[in-house]
Amino acid sequence: MNLSLKYNRTEIELNLPAARFQLLLPPIGGRAGESDPLREGRCFDEPVQRPPLHEFLENKRRILLVVSDATRRTGSAEVVSELAKYFIKYDIKYEEFNIIVATGIHRPPTESEIPALLGEQWPARARLLAYRAEDESHLVYVGRTSFENRIYLHHSLIHADAVLICGGVGFHYFAGFSGGRKSILPGLAGLESLSANHNLIFHGAEEGRHPRATTASLNGNPVHEDMMEAMELFGTDQIFLINTLFSADGTRSDIICGHPVHSHREACRRYLDGHSVVIPRPADLVVASAGGFPRDINMIQSHKAIEMARYALRPGGTLIMLAACQEGMGHPAFFPWFRFETEAEFRRELRRNYVVNGQTALALFEKSRRYRIYLASELDPAAVRQMGMQPLPPAASAIQALLEGEFRAAVGYVLPEAATTFCQPADARIERP
Repeated sequence: MNLSLKYNRTEIELNLPAARFQLLLPPIGGRAGESDPLREGRCFDEPVQRPPLHEFLENKRRILLVVSDATRRTGSAEVVSELAKYFIKYDIKYEEFNIIVATGIHRPPTESEIPALLGEQWPARARLLAYRAEDESHLVYVGRTSFENRIYLHHSLIHADAVLICGGVGFHYFAGFSGGRKSILPGLAGLESLSANHNLIFHGAEEGRHPRATTASLNGNPVHEDMMEAMELFGTDQIFLINTLFSADGTRSDIICGHPVHSHREACRRYLDGHSVVIPRPADLVVASAGGFPRDINMIQSHKAIEMARYALRPGGTLIMLAACQEGMGHPAFFPWFRFETEAEFRRELRRNYVVNGQTALALFEKSRRYRIYLASELDPAAVRQMGMQPLPPAASAIQALLEGEFRAAVGYVLPEAATTFCQPADARIERP
């Protein structure tokens, strides 16, 4: 079985015995000849529980378009271009049109990334705004959630008459799914608010994590519910959501627009159906790629692929992960957390001094103790070892040698798109969104 596994913007060629390895790919693909609801504007004219977009925008003077950052695939450049055409088609009037990138705690986009995020064709007189979670001067207090989270949001949301949110829906290892409400909290929230939200993974749990704060879980998930309450505090009436879904080959497979709650739930259901694979049982060995750029842009993003791959592994099994991490760890606050020797002291310090990226570090720390993880990346091998993983040169020869040596008799799975593939054992029951 000859395979080309994505690594950054390139591929690594491997040859694995088909008798011992099962290839796991989600069923979803492109539209295969179907008409494109975005190019036709049909997604804007036939939204879920919302009037057509041109009617929704009637008498709205100040419009804000929210897009996600470069760490996730959303197709926002194409959406912005089609919105510009749609505005011309319906002669939509406004006084202000602002665009803001919802980065949460991620770095702001670089100047060279803006064309890829927003394209070249913007609605007339559109202006790009800046946001940083640490900048309290641009935040407005909107209220407190039932989880006692004080919600501060960027002032551009408060001043807008209509908010168009363009985000990609995918799996999220503690919020259940990405997209939708995440563009508000954590996307455009203050650091205090987003930190308190992420800390809810420990809500009500004396040890470990809240059992519902996990992949593909919305109902009863305190992190998701806090995000929803934050959005309700801001107000859902002025939001028109644009949810994009992407297939394993990187093509946009679907787009669902409309009400910020109902259209997001529908998008999550479609994503789960299209990106789940049923496996007979967890395996001893999994060979996986994070899916290349941007999913392996740094260690924080690549962790998402490790999280998804673990569902195909038995406890104590081995994962060989290809993830370039060409931008390093992803945040200066991430790597210092690996100074701890045990999960107990790590978790104790995180509860006492919560930092958002410390949570991701803890999740990786936990997995590195439950599984044997080889990481083929651009990271310093010493840093990989300190995170509890074993460094592997990102070369076909090195990976092939490992598979033909120590693991020459192993039986397992291959995950070419680990970050977007949810492996469900045949006897597991997954609650739909």
